[in-house]
Amino acid sequence: MSLPSGATLTAPTCTRAWLDYPYKSRGDTTTKVYNHFMEVKALNYAPLSDNDIMTAADEKPTGSPFADDANAFWVSDTPTEPGDGGMVVFVRTFANIPLDRQEGAGAYAFPFPANGNATKISEFSQGSVSLGIVSSRPEVSFTASATNSLLLGIGDKFTLRATGSNINEFFRATPYGGSYISGGFAPRLVVYSKIASGGNYAIKAYVEGHEGFLLSSWVFTGTSSFLIERITLEGRASATPINASSILDYRYIKTDNISEEKLGSFFQVIFAPATSAVPTVVQDLTTTTYPSLDIYSGMVYRGALIAAEDEIVRRWMGNIWEIVGRRVTAR
Repeated sequence: MSLPSGATLTAPTCTRAWLDYPYKSRGDTTTKVYNHFMEVKALNYAPLSDNDIMTAADEKPTGSPFADDANAFWVSDTPTEPGDGGMVVFVRTFANIPLDRQEGAGAYAFPFPANGNATKISEFSQGSVSLGIVSSRPEVSFTASATNSLLLGIGDKFTLRATGSNINEFFRATPYGGSYISGGFAPRLVVYSKIASGGNYAIKAYVEGHEGFLLSSWVFTGTSSFLIERITLEGRASATPINASSILDYRYIKTDNISEEKLGSFFQVIFAPATSAVPTVVQDLTTTTYPSLDIYSGMVYRGALIAAEDEIVRRWMGNIWEIVGRRVTAR
């Protein structure tokens, strides 16, 4: 919309407008940013207040093509620029408080706590395990119950052991440049497929490092029941930085005093025995810490996320603030 020739506006008026969805590409189709191209007589310009809302009863611009939105707040005016006949033009913006969201953030080196070199192995009994050559590589497959399958996800690694014994040498083959391993060996198996099947899960895995063996040399032996064993917690004598997958958590608040907002802190191990009223931060997981060694092992088993950094805060628009925290998969 254009102004009539010679028109002079003493009240800011919208002559053009457009709507943005700033996080549409990240799955948020709710958060809106309303932009109004405004014109007003230079001496009548004044900014709004951070808490003004975009409704006709409040500060919705005259001429706005948008419906009232009581969840959209004034967040900014661009610097005014001179127009014709003593007028100035600027863009007046209202915005919703964005929805919380998560973003993948790649690998992150976090100093995971020591555990007294206590490696934890999780296992379950599994029958009907098939061993053989599939798609030109050695593989195993089985159908696990919904509960047992919680132990294994795509990319997880495990070994096989005969139920009721310490036998785990079910694979025989000839490595390139080496001799046939007739006594057998216990390779790690890498899960590459996990598909729901009638309340259970069909799981397939291949032998890690199979490329180093002559394909024609593989021989398999089996048993009626296996133990599926996975190292869920690696033993560490001291806190050790390890690259782990991470995510960024975004949350948003509207406040006139950001210093009053409590921010989250990074993961710490707490020692607080029943006989002590004063908790302390320690580097080692034990039976008397929180989380304890067993509790933390369960967190690793389930792929729990722990805070890797203190949350940080930055202004998004107006008095709407973005708070960001990073979490890593417990290791």
